[in-house]
Amino acid sequence: MCGIAGRLNFDRDHRVDPYALRAMCDIMRHRGPDDEGRYCEGAIGLGMRRLTIIDLENGQQPIWNEDGSVVVVYNGEIYNYRELRRELLARGHRFRTQSDTEVIVHLYEERGEDFLQDLNGMFAIALWDCRTETLILARDRFGEKPLHYQLTDDGIAFASEMKSILCTLDTRPAFDLEAVYQYFLLHYIPAPLTIYQGIHKLLPGHYLRCAKGQVQEIKYWDFTYEPDEQHDEAYFTEGVRELLEDAVRLRLVSDVPLGAFLSGGIDSSIVVGLMSRLMDRPVQTFSIGFEEAGHDESGFAQQAADAFGADHHAQTVKASAMDLLQRLVWHCDEPFADSSALPTFLLSEMTRRGVTVALSGDGGDELFGGYDRYHRILKRRKWSRLPTVLRRQLAKVGQRLPRHARGKAFLQSLPLDDYPFFCLGLRPQEVGELLSAEVLGRDVDMDPYRFASAYALPTPSGDQLAPFLYFDAKVYLPEDILVKVDRMSMAHGLETRQPFLDHRLVEFVARMPSALKVRRTARGYETKYLLKKAFRDLLPPVTQQRRKHGFTLPVDHWFRHELRDMVHDLLAPSHVQALGLFEPKAVARLVHEHVEEGRNHKETLWAFVVFMLWHQHQDQWPMTAMMGREA
Repeated sequence: MCGIAGRLNFDRDHRVDPYALRAMCDIMRHRGPDDEGRYCEGAIGLGMRRLTIIDLENGQQPIWNEDGSVVVVYNGEIYNYRELRRELLARGHRFRTQSDTEVIVHLYEERGEDFLQDLNGMFAIALWDCRTETLILARDRFGEKPLHYQLTDDGIAFASEMKSILCTLDTRPAFDLEAVYQYFLLHYIPAPLTIYQGIHKLLPGHYLRCAKGQVQEIKYWDFTYEPDEQHDEAYFTEGVRELLEDAVRLRLVSDVPLGAFLSGGIDSSIVVGLMSRLMDRPVQTFSIGFEEAGHDESGFAQQAADAFGADHHAQTVKASAMDLLQRLVWHCDEPFADSSALPTFLLSEMTRRGVTVALSGDGGDELFGGYDRYHRILKRRKWSRLPTVLRRQLAKVGQRLPRHARGKAFLQSLPLDDYPFFCLGLRPQEVGELLSAEVLGRDVDMDPYRFASAYALPTPSGDQLAPFLYFDAKVYLPEDILVKVDRMSMAHGLETRQPFLDHRLVEFVARMPSALKVRRTARGYETKYLLKKAFRDLLPPVTQQRRKHGFTLPVDHWFRHELRDMVHDLLAPSHVQALGLFEPKAVARLVHEHVEEGRNHKETLWAFVVFMLWHQHQDQWPMTAMMGREA
């Protein structure tokens, strides 16, 4: 696990600046505090910061093949590297280390660009083929590991974090206004966009081939939902049990202490339960709680830990933790409005004091239909059978209801597609009201359906939930959940591993009919039906019976009390006006309604607080003082 960075100049006579390459790596020292390495030869430069996990003594990067013609730096873990190593040895390849990194160069020799198909893991890879003068930049299937790049006429720069690219520029790029628009729609900025024009995120499951001044983006993996009606429930139950247990087993390989995040929910409890079966010592588990009872899961986490005989550690988050928000924004590089990043930051900090690697339950909700919105989608489909004229009349009734009347948003949504109602943080009309006239008047692509269209299912499916499961797996999971987990854990040099994202399990579950994920019962709908059934003998009863509880901050309360002054200061009309992106009166109305009238705009206000704080400080980043603080 580490951070990688580098540059390829298209002019072979234009040498990469070794001092700039070192700066790109040094600013990511938090990702790899244990070691560093660089390769700088003519027009190519590769660098990395290393967090030692496998082959502590000999796993330094960059790593070359036998004749020095292929060199690689990478961030991540290849979980099946031992199996691949045995196969490559049998084919005559010679290894100098026991590291998973060395497998990559030899596998590339054997398979060329198809080597990515054989990797089971999380990774961002930069590989230079000296013979063909080709640079390969690749990202894992789900985007567990980040990779950004800036393509210009002169060459391509790349890095795990945007700050490594920014620190080499003379001037900061202009804002990408489409990214601003999508940020307030979704509360995160989806790939390939970033907040800056000209800097992009490489899409998960893709790689870039850079050769002879040309750059080509190639998709190497995807999946689709094709319900398999030929097999019964028992087949899928057994398959899920076997594949998930093997995914956990593979992710236990480590030469450093290893533990797990434990919320007490279904997904993390299954992971910890399987770890307790596979390990010969108590699992080290870690959780976060809140003083506000409505947000606190710590009791459930402790009960699950007790059931599995785990060595459990817990910490309580208070409103004073908001003092850390500036550090969080620095680590994210761009506005990121998932408030659970703050408890994840604190959870990672606490976990790193005990272990270097932590397994988590991320991906279980997207894979097995765990979110409440999935059963709401099924309920809403009944209304979609009504004639269009009647749905439009009901929408007009909704428009006449008071602004925050219960059911108003639902009635207004009836003529709309499901996507804006269930997948967006704000509806397009609301975002339009918040943006300034100057922004709305510019020639900017502000299509709220852009990413719904881009991630339409690659093959048609009659499964009602399939489009939403696919969108969440391809957009929400990599651009929100995995960004949060990577940035907040790597801020402390902690590696996280997600067994639910083993691609073998994902491809298997994609063939499972949604009726086995969200099941109709006499009392309504049961989410994660088959997952709970598969591990019924493993999960304690209290875990099986509890409803899903989001990992969110009580910011609605904090904004009215402990953080009231901060909100009024950051979102003062003069500050909003000076930025020029938003309508000051509209923002002031949101603040007043939330703080004074008791209406709940917590998510939108959080998005504004993060954006304003990021903007106030982004001209100072990257900077030497902050680098020293994070070292």
